Amino acid sequence: MAGDRYTISRDRMADLRASTDSTEAFGPRRGARGDRSSPSPYRQSPARQQDSPNTTNPSPVRQQPANDHVADLSTMDGYLSEVGSISDAIDQVKADIERQEQLHSQALESATNDQQATRITQASKVMADQISDQNNRIKRRIQALMSHCGGPDGKIRHMQAQRLKQDFVNVIQQYQNTENTFSKRYRQQVARQIRIVKPDVTEEEIDDIMESDQQNQVFAQSLLKSNRSGQAQSVLSQVQTRHDDIKRIEKTLLELHQLFVDMQTLVEHQGNTLTEIEDHAETAAGDIEKGVHHVDDAIKIAKRTRAKKWCCFIIFLILLIVAAFLIWWFAFNHKGVGGNP
Repeated sequence: MAGDRYTISRDRMADLRASTDSTEAFGPRRGARGDRSSPSPYRQSPARQQDSPNTTNPSPVRQQPANDHVADLSTMDGYLSEVGSISDAIDQVKADIERQEQLHSQALESATNDQQATRITQASKVMADQISDQNNRIKRRIQALMSHCGGPDGKIRHMQAQRLKQDFVNVIQQYQNTENTFSKRYRQQVARQIRIVKPDVTEEEIDDIMESDQQNQVFAQSLLKSNRSGQAQSVLSQVQTRHDDIKRIEKTLLELHQLFVDMQTLVEHQGNTLTEIEDHAETAAGDIEKGVHHVDDAIKIAKRTRAKKWCCFIIFLILLIVAAFLIWWFAFNHKGVGGNP
């Protein structure tokens, strides 16, 4: 029994090691004996290995369904189910934004390691594409929710859709702030790297380097003429990497701005629709109130009519009794009638 338990444990450890080697994205590759060529600053505890950057295989739990929504939005149960699903998707985007922030921080820390910086940059690009795809899906799903805010449950539906919209807009703004912050930090790092080999560089030259798509050719000519030309190639590689990072962030910020505008436009359009609905509701309420007044008047008239009918009936009954009495009195020749003694 002890031998079997030892064999199982040993096999399990071998499987875990193989799994760790196959999924480790940023650490140096193991040698023939399993030793690392150099210590990795990205080695994390097992509890946080799921947060380590994955440059080639995005986590399958984050794959989005082919359809934007599968719930039947015409029913209240289906509508609320879709609301919950979208809320979960927004939470996932928040987690991915935090992960992207970690990748940005790691990219800044790995500026002197070209191979490591390349892997982290690729992971950041994959994450940015994933977040962009998720954001577009969420936008379409919220649009679908807002187009189904009618019916007797319209107020509840609108409140749920409005809450999701606000949560999503907050996430967009959070992502914008994150990307803006790291864009500035990337620029500051590039400026420091350039000044190492060319201390007399001006802010205008740095801006030209960062804005130009041909910064390697322009900068190389100036850099190679400096007294530290031996470091020029390394700095050029770092500048190229940061230039690509900044351009990607600028593209992301443009997409986020458009997404924010789309959501605001959606809110305004939905607001106009709701205003029309409220106007119709107020008109209907006014008509109902008038109808209630008419009904009250009709009830009062009916009561008066019934009272008059009863009065007429009583008067008629009295007259009938009097007539019958007179007929009976005179018809049977009572005393005093026609000289009858």
